[in-house]
Amino acid sequence: MSKTMQEINLNILHDNECKYFGKELDSDVKRELCAGQKHPFPLVPIVERKFSGKGYTMSKFARNRLGLKKSKYLFYIGGGDSCQGDSGGPLVIWHSPNESTSKRAYIVGVVSRGVGCANFNSPGIFSRVKMHLEWIHKHSSSYDCN
Repeated sequence: MSKTMQEINLNILHDNECKYFGKELDSDVKRELCAGQKHPFPLVPIVERKFSGKGYTMSKFARNRLGLKKSKYLFYIGGGDSCQGDSGGPLVIWHSPNESTSKRAYIVGVVSRGVGCANFNSPGIFSRVKMHLEWIHKHSSSYDCN
């Protein structure tokens, strides 16, 4: 077990993206968030087999959809996620309530589950903190937290 924490930047997926990428996890978008690292499909050159005296000519670029021809999204998920031992850890967003204050970290999710660690097109699943605010307030009210 590591004695240091590592920060990772993840994208919180929109509900429709969570349903699509988290379908094998049976994610409940009302109670859970999906997050992972979004990467655009790479552009690859398409080379025509027309010899021009200097070599083959490049005719255009196309997106390599990594075998995902049916995907309606122009990105894939992978390369970063929570993993075993991270359960219960925070998913935070940095937000400034107004222009005159500096950004603060807000916990929006708690590491819950997933398939492996940073697997291709498999986001991490996080419990939505806002769904548990009543319970949090009830059990933390005696600690003088504002």
